[in-house]
Amino acid sequence: MKSMSNKIAYQALQAAIACVLLSLCASTLIAQNADTQTATTKTQIPQLFERWKEATAGADATDDDARRIAEGYRSKLPNYDPFTPLAHLTYSERLAKGERVVWEDDALMALVDFGNRGSKLLVVPKYKTNFLTDLTKEQMARVSLVAAAVCDALIVAAGRQPGADDASLKMYVNPPTAVGVRQMRPC
Repeated sequence: MKSMSNKIAYQALQAAIACVLLSLCASTLIAQNADTQTATTKTQIPQLFERWKEATAGADATDDDARRIAEGYRSKLPNYDPFTPLAHLTYSERLAKGERVVWEDDALMALVDFGNRGSKLLVVPKYKTNFLTDLTKEQMARVSLVAAAVCDALIVAAGRQPGADDASLKMYVNPPTAVGVRQMRPC
């Protein structure tokens, strides 16, 4: 019986996360389309590229230093890419495989990381991307914004209020030396 109640609780939490994410991302898109600088996320939008660059090449590294290091690792990446094929499945096909995509648009999807006991949500581009350097500045900004919205959704689904100074949040992109699959996925 406990397993069934956990499953129901998980499904309710997943629905709550999806609703909050849809609301946050839709209102943020409206704000972006209106040329407004105000984001509706309460969680601070992360500087993913700066953090990745420092983890990749060091605190004093240039963008070119990080790109050079990333390119040196590109040929060493594993062939395994579970995310790009997942992006092209229907909802029913994902459900049959046990995958949980809690939010998506044409370019990105947020999904539960079951490899980490389901305690993380990943924001994954739906197109092949190995490193942050594969994205345009606009795409990086969008990934960062969605990552912040995902954090807000998790906090709200847990019954708390999101804020810019929440120490329980961690958003990052693995440096090339720590990549375990071919597709980039901010956590």
